[in-house]
Amino acid sequence: MSSLLHQAVEHAQAGRRDEARRLLQEYLQTSSDNEVAWLWLASVAADQAEYQRALREVLRINPANQQARTLLDQFQQQYGPRPPAPVPSVPTPDTYAPPPPPRPVGYEGVIVGAPEQEPYRQYAPPSPLPYSQYALMGQPMTPPEAQRVQVEHVEKRRRGLFGCGVPGCFGCLGCGCWQSCLVALVLIIVLPAIACGALSLAPFSLGPLDMIAVYLPDDFGRKTVRVEGTRLEATLQTPRSWYVADANNEMWKIWRDVLDEALPFADDQATWKDFEGTDDLIAIVEVNPVVLSGAHSNSAGAPIRLTVNLAQTVSGDFSCSAVRAQQSQSTIYEYEGGLCGYRTDTTQSVPSENIFRNVTAPDQWTSISFVTPITAQTGLQWSLEMPADLLDYYRDDIQALIESVEVKEI
Repeated sequence: MSSLLHQAVEHAQAGRRDEARRLLQEYLQTSSDNEVAWLWLASVAADQAEYQRALREVLRINPANQQARTLLDQFQQQYGPRPPAPVPSVPTPDTYAPPPPPRPVGYEGVIVGAPEQEPYRQYAPPSPLPYSQYALMGQPMTPPEAQRVQVEHVEKRRRGLFGCGVPGCFGCLGCGCWQSCLVALVLIIVLPAIACGALSLAPFSLGPLDMIAVYLPDDFGRKTVRVEGTRLEATLQTPRSWYVADANNEMWKIWRDVLDEALPFADDQATWKDFEGTDDLIAIVEVNPVVLSGAHSNSAGAPIRLTVNLAQTVSGDFSCSAVRAQQSQSTIYEYEGGLCGYRTDTTQSVPSENIFRNVTAPDQWTSISFVTPITAQTGLQWSLEMPADLLDYYRDDIQALIESVEVKEI
């Protein structure tokens, strides 16, 4: 089928009747024996004369076309036989001028004939089938019901989620307004809420997604870490981008290798593997290259490490009254069972020699030492080291970390 007829069919299916009729008339100037084209012209005819003439042309080409025969019989039964318009059966470019209807009208309108004629409602035939669905000339065609099923099937395939083209409420965007707004509600409110709830209920590591989730607020950006020694086990909350430096921790090994490439040490003999401890000496290390390279610390980069020796405990009285009396200069933390721990911060200047290659070293360093109770007479000492400029950046995380520590004997 020629591209001209193809275009005409597309215009007719889209309801652009005038453009479809113009293209069909142009096509029939050179292909007057095309049954399909005449049938399409009947579906977009401008008046009765053109409608009857198009159907007669279909029957001239194919007397066995039952659809054209039925439509023409129905028309004549309703309005009576009318003579075809006095125009050549094959129009030519020089002489063709389709007779205008008495009044502009659509298929749903009313055409008023000549003064001696009575008003009548124009007969509106069912639209012919899409050209791709036509059987061979002279063979029975697919019934109109099949056409509607096919068209509806195509429309459904073109729509997206819940039958909508694009989610949103503005202009309904391809489907019913209530459907569009429902999709928008799900995408904008419900799914993020479910994701946040899942993060809060699943504080374990998310693997590579930790680098994204770490920027979520409060507990959403933190995870629970468990470390185990020969006789003690501790759990605590850390930022999601902190990992236990353990050769058996697969995610740590991945990030260790990434950091060896992205942030190599100025000392060629040093590597990130050096942070890995022993059975009881544990290190938890920040692995986010953005933070380590100085993005949040005035472009000063250095490692951030939390260490604890699970084989060494601190003896003392860890009842809250005793801790408050003995550690009046420290920050006090209360734990279950009426026990308390304490924290001491120390900031000092350090040499400006670079730690990472091509990254400026911090000129001040902060060490945070804190003790968490195990029993009323024993505690566990932790040490956290970082550039002083990062203290404000991690302030809430450090607070949550110390408050969350739980230590028990194995």
